[in-house]
Amino acid sequence: MKCIYCLEDKSESSYQSTDHVIPQLFGRFQNNLTLHEIVCDECNEYFGNNIELYLGRDSLEGIARYNYGIRSDGEPHYERVSMQAGDVGNIKGVHVVLKDTSADEEAEVEMLSQVGFFHSDRQEYDYFVEEEIPDKEELERLGYQLDNKEIVFYGEIEHLVEVLKKKGMNNIELGEIKEEIQGMPRGKIPVMVKARIDRIIYRGLSKIVFNYLAYNMGRDFVLSDNFNGIRNFIRHDQGDGDDFFKITTNPILHTEKRARRRLTGHIIAINWENNNNDLVGRLSLYNAQVGLTHMVRLCRNYRGVWVQIQYGHYFNPASRTIRELYHTNLTLP
Repeated sequence: MKCIYCLEDKSESSYQSTDHVIPQLFGRFQNNLTLHEIVCDECNEYFGNNIELYLGRDSLEGIARYNYGIRSDGEPHYERVSMQAGDVGNIKGVHVVLKDTSADEEAEVEMLSQVGFFHSDRQEYDYFVEEEIPDKEELERLGYQLDNKEIVFYGEIEHLVEVLKKKGMNNIELGEIKEEIQGMPRGKIPVMVKARIDRIIYRGLSKIVFNYLAYNMGRDFVLSDNFNGIRNFIRHDQGDGDDFFKITTNPILHTEKRARRRLTGHIIAINWENNNNDLVGRLSLYNAQVGLTHMVRLCRNYRGVWVQIQYGHYFNPASRTIRELYHTNLTLP
């Protein structure tokens, strides 16, 4: 039996693990759409260690999981995601991170170690975590005041002062520091989340769509050479990501477009485009919270016996149910 990703003939014993269309890191669903004996254990292990680990922890969708009590094992570590407190009290703009709380607790944030500099023109503070503090000349060029009284700290002050001295701010003296960022206020606060979507995230989202195609059309169909491009992009990191992946804010469903309001949960759909030559999938994880639609071009200029393909499903993480969508629900290009 050939694996749909590595294209290697594998024995039955090489397919012990199963692969879900929507990975369980984004919720566990009743009667989940599951691939059996289609993705080999070696490929599943590769995806788990090299793609889904980051897709689930270091992406906008990974942050949205916290709204449903889905937590990661261990302390969060972000390279693609940054979070800052919204316009609340005197902590506007401070850098925060999600705390590692249990699944039955509401998501909480805590401050990172950081330094705030007062901007002369905007008359407000901007905050920099230790790794991102510019040197003195750059801060002055950008219009920040570097008097002791205009610099605020959160974290180990002695250590942060030494960091600033290495950046050229040698006039800072511990005894002259008069202000420190206060702790987080009680209650709920708005948090602004920024994320960088790179090739690893592209590939993880594309894998979900390719798995969905395999679920609906079967192994033999997706083993076609028509899908070698997207297959090699996902499994071997080959090709130009822009050829396969595009992000829009357009909703997937007609009802969402009319109501100008997105459903919660996950939506996935595939259909033909460009005079039935191109097969395209659309995916929106945590559709209402994240508000993005990921378009995945599964193949361009399809060659072979044409078959009707138009599938869609809606995953409700609150009720853990899955509902099939029909062509009247889907927004056509």
